[in-house]
Amino acid sequence: MNKKFFMSGMLIAVFLLLANAVFAAAPNATTIPTQTWNGDFPWTLDVSSYFTDPESNPLTYSFARADNKSDITVTLSGSVATFTFVDEDFDGTNVLTFTATDNETTPLSVTSGSVSITKDRPAYCEVGDGTKIKIGDLDFDDDNYNIGDTVTIDVKDVEATTEDLDDVQVEICLYNQDEDKQIDCWDADGTQDINEDDQEDYDLEFDIPNDEDIGKDDNYLLLVNVKADDESGDNQCVQDSDSIDIERETRDVIIDSFSITPSTISAGETAQVSIRTENIGTKNEKDVYVLLRDDSLEIDYESNRYDLDDYKDSDNDHTLRFSVTISADAKAGDYVLQPIVYFDDEDETNSNKFVTLRVKEGVGGTTTTTETTVASLSLSTDTQIDAGRDSANLHLIVTNDGNRDLTGTLSFTPIGSWAQGIVGQPVSLHPGANNLYFTASLNEIEAGTTNSATVTINPAGRSNFDSKQFTLNFNVQGEENGSSVGSGNFGFLKGRGTGFWVVVDIILVIIGLLFLKAVFGKKTVA
Repeated sequence: MNKKFFMSGMLIAVFLLLANAVFAAAPNATTIPTQTWNGDFPWTLDVSSYFTDPESNPLTYSFARADNKSDITVTLSGSVATFTFVDEDFDGTNVLTFTATDNETTPLSVTSGSVSITKDRPAYCEVGDGTKIKIGDLDFDDDNYNIGDTVTIDVKDVEATTEDLDDVQVEICLYNQDEDKQIDCWDADGTQDINEDDQEDYDLEFDIPNDEDIGKDDNYLLLVNVKADDESGDNQCVQDSDSIDIERETRDVIIDSFSITPSTISAGETAQVSIRTENIGTKNEKDVYVLLRDDSLEIDYESNRYDLDDYKDSDNDHTLRFSVTISADAKAGDYVLQPIVYFDDEDETNSNKFVTLRVKEGVGGTTTTTETTVASLSLSTDTQIDAGRDSANLHLIVTNDGNRDLTGTLSFTPIGSWAQGIVGQPVSLHPGANNLYFTASLNEIEAGTTNSATVTINPAGRSNFDSKQFTLNFNVQGEENGSSVGSGNFGFLKGRGTGFWVVVDIILVIIGLLFLKAVFGKKTVA
């Protein structure tokens, strides 16, 4: 009897083992995405999110390398993988696979597909450095930037989390992800101490450099790293990053430098001029030339045509050096001179540099005095600003109520941070209304608000009037509304009052009655 029971038990055990082998299901795996280091430590991945077991059995995990690289080391504790890189300067990818195994009598397992572990940015900090310091936010305008544009960055809520920190330093670096190159770095002004649990904000500003590592369609990062000393004198460091959009124009020639020597000269004397032009665009330019003209000083210079290679080539710049003789009849005063470069078959121009030349009385000539002009100027605008756009086309109407032509410079200074300022733009103002057009870069603004700016007009050249300052208000409307009141075929209907629409309604009713009478009021002739 006992023997029968023993044999039955053995048969049941064998049956259960065979059933387990036949019917037990292996774990399942889903795709593990590429793991890219974002600058934070520790750099970890919980792989349990990507494996499941049909019987809800616990799983154990392991990993294997799918290539022969070892730039990034891996440690696995339970289901959490921690990655570190052997060399801080390493930029690249290692490939791994992860395997999950169940706890069945006959263990079953599943292996993931290849998982890329990528480091695509430099490391400014070491593992363990950032335990006592943190960054709240990295804030800047989400615009498309061009070469030479100014970027203003707010590094917000830098906090000493567990103890006082000394000599806190903030650095911003521009990094080309496609080329794996650091382009340049800028430091915030000075250092400061932060007490425990306190926060500080830092402001930085820099211009997008004309660097050959800034291409046409590359991807870029702004990297911020904050370093400090803790109470023990040990280094604390934390870094953060955000993407930034930078474009290099296809056709773009600039005046890189412009100088006149001497900067103060007597009427009738000769000055030396140097103008350096540079192609910062991605296309070669042919038949480029420069104009420098001023009727009051009798300067009329036009250079010969020349070619410029694209921004990456060594022959992408050209320097012009020539002499100009100031008219002996020129009146004493300050004259704003601004050369213009023509390129792209004369379809494009640039005049981004100017200098002020001070002219004194001619030596040995008759005494001349600076003429004082009584200037009566007024300023208005019909500009409507569209929310959501990167720039606004400013239409300024300057009315010169005098009977003389005036020359001067105009500066546009926003009240607040809603736009970028415009400084010292040369203007010529004839008697009557003068239509001036400028482009101002916008920061974030909201529709339905009103923003203000001061406009200052200063004298230049032979004009010697008192500086004039005006305050203008600009209404901000939604982008869908267009850039000016009255645009489109029905723009004349905008802004009409209630009375206007009552009259329109009465007219439409009368027209409707006349139409009905014409259709149904005809008599039938027998």
